[in-house]
Amino acid sequence: MDDARIEQFKKMAEADPENELGHFSLGKAYFDAGRVGDAIPCFERAIDLNAQNSKAYAMLAQAQVKTGDKSAAISTLRIGFDVAHSRGDMMPRNEMAALMKELG
Repeated sequence: MDDARIEQFKKMAEADPENELGHFSLGKAYFDAGRVGDAIPCFERAIDLNAQNSKAYAMLAQAQVKTGDKSAAISTLRIGFDVAHSRGDMMPRNEMAALMKELG
């Protein structure tokens, strides 16, 4: 199941390298499959394509925490929180606030 989703989104991202949703979805598929290290560059690419994607910041920070990169996660959370707050994206904002609190 996970492999089929990963392949589907990998094709989407490769077919259109500017497809923010393709990169985000591929990152989410990797993340859900436990391939957190593979997810990070996908979320970073989604953010490169759209710096206003607050959910991508939230997912990137979670992936960074899982790979043990706490300082990168905190940096991602600071930026992502501001983006989510300015856009009124309450769910990602609250997720990131909780994760920041957890990380101290």
